[in-house]
This record gives sequence, C-alpha cells and structure tokens, in this order.
Amino acid sequence: MTTSEIDLTQFIELGFHKELMAKLDEAVARKRLCTLLGSLGCGKTWLLDYWRRLRTRGPDQPRAGEILYIRLRSDSSLAIPTTCQLYSKLWHALQLLERPAHLPARSSGADADEADIKMYNARQLQELFPKLIEKLSQRHIVAIIIDNAHYLDVTALDWLLDARAYYDEQRGPRPARAIILAGHRDTPAGKALLRKIRGDDKVEGNAEAKAAWKGYDIEMQHLGLASFFEAVSWAVPRNLQAEFAPDVNKQREILDLWTIAGGVRKQAEDKRWVETAGVRWWGFEEMLDAFDVELGPWDGKRTRLITQDVLERVKKKLTAS
Repeated sequence: MTTSEIDLTQFIELGFHKELMAKLDEAVARKRLCTLLGSLGCGKTWLLDYWRRLRTRGPDQPRAGEILYIRLRSDSSLAIPTTCQLYSKLWHALQLLERPAHLPARSSGADADEADIKMYNARQLQELFPKLIEKLSQRHIVAIIIDNAHYLDVTALDWLLDARAYYDEQRGPRPARAIILAGHRDTPAGKALLRKIRGDDKVEGNAEAKAAWKGYDIEMQHLGLASFFEAVSWAVPRNLQAEFAPDVNKQREILDLWTIAGGVRKQAEDKRWVETAGVRWWGFEEMLDAFDVELGPWDGKRTRLITQDVLERVKKKLTAS
C-alpha cells in the first residue's frame, strides 16, 4: 500500500464534538432554529458533514436523507437576490434526493455542481415555493442546514422560516422541521445575523426567528491545547496508522506542534497559562499531511513509527510553510 491509500481526512471525533452533536440532535427533535457559529477554520462544515452522513446513529436520530444541506454564496459572487439563491439551492438539493440510491454529497464538495443548479428569479420563486414546501413534507425532511448563513439577509431569513413551518387548520402555523444556520461569528455579517435572530436590531430584528431560536446557539472554537492533544492522540493511530516512538516526549512535542500550527498562550500574573489563540483545522490537516510524507509509504500491516527525527522534519516543514 501507499500513503495515498491512508485516509487522512476521516473525521476526528473529539469529546466536544459529541456534545455539539447532541445539541444538534436536540434542536432537530424540538424543531428549533439553531445557530452553529464560530471563527473561520474551526471545523463547522466538517462537523456538520459527519453529523449528517457518517456517524453511528441511534434509532431516534435523523438519517442523512432526511436532512438538506446547502451552502450560500456572497452577493458579489451571484448576481441574484439571496432569497432566490436560497430556494433554488434547496430545490436542487431536494431533486438530488430523488435520484436512485443517492447519498448526500460531502459538505466540503457540495458546491462542485454549482453550475448545474437552476437559479430561479423572483417571479418564478412564487411558483416554486408551494412545490418546495410540498416536497419537503413528502420527503420527510426533518432539518435544513444553511452553510455560510451569515449571507442571509432579512428577506431570505423570512422565507427560510416559511420553509420550517406548516399550517394546521385548527392550531395555525406549526413547526415541521429544524433549521440549522452555520456561519461566522466574528465577522460583521455573522454579528448581523445574530442581531436579526435575537431581535437586538430594532429595525431588522425578526420576532418569529427569535421565538423559533430560543437560545439554541452552538459555538465552535479553534483547537485549544487540550483539544489539540486529544486530536493528535486520535489521528496518529487512526488517520496516520502510526505511533510515537518510546523515547519521544509526547507531551512536549505536541505542545511544540500546537505552537507551530498557530496556537498561542501566555503566562498570567498568577503564573497560570492562558490561551489566546487556537489552531485552525486546516492547520491540523497540514500537519497530518506533513507527517504522512515524512513517515513514508505504509505497507498496510505494520504501524509506522514517529521518531524524533520524523518530528524534527515535520516541525521544520510546518515552520517554513
């Protein structure tokens, strides 16, 4: 076997991931509007892809075919209203589910067929809307994921909430499914999205969104040192098919790798170490790639050995990148 047959991209399930997925399951069960927000590179899309498609599920947890995933583009990349983009992509995702034995695409590659998506204009949207609502019910869609949700404007958010509910003749509008909004927390657009949902913005606040949300806010962060240590301990035997040599000081070397990959900490006046920056997931993936190259081809049987020499070459490569 060669290094190309080792799956470096398989999901690294950490303790905090299990907690976040439990919150997503709860939001779906309660048919809530849920925000999953964090800094760029904290792993939101990767987590959602694993939660939606690949994890081991209990009998009451949603299946991949019951969850729609779309990714929005910025206004500058598509010269159409956000509402039209939103519903065009939702309709396209529903049509994909009609294909025999269709498995929803990996999130990170979900935009590969962007050119194949028919974009409906505002007039056509009026005709598309009732068909989409009916199809959502027919397919028993229990959740809709909107990635890059910070691009939603007020009108698009209103239309999205319409896709969450159905009308009961006796009781009026009733929630039919969950809406999961994934996006950036620390950008102007991300902050504006939260203001709309929370109702902080008196001009653009959305009372319906606030009622549906009720504090279902999941925050993701970059990898702190403890999470980085856990991720390395998970990925070395599973993703790399490797182990540390007995004479390697694992704790010291992982601290060095965390710092080189972007982690920052400083010592406070009381001598405690305080982390001020974590590692982005693509920095972690870059590190795994470097290890894979420096370890050499895997024969498919023996565990590869991370020696001090391998570590020094990896650190040198990461420092130079």
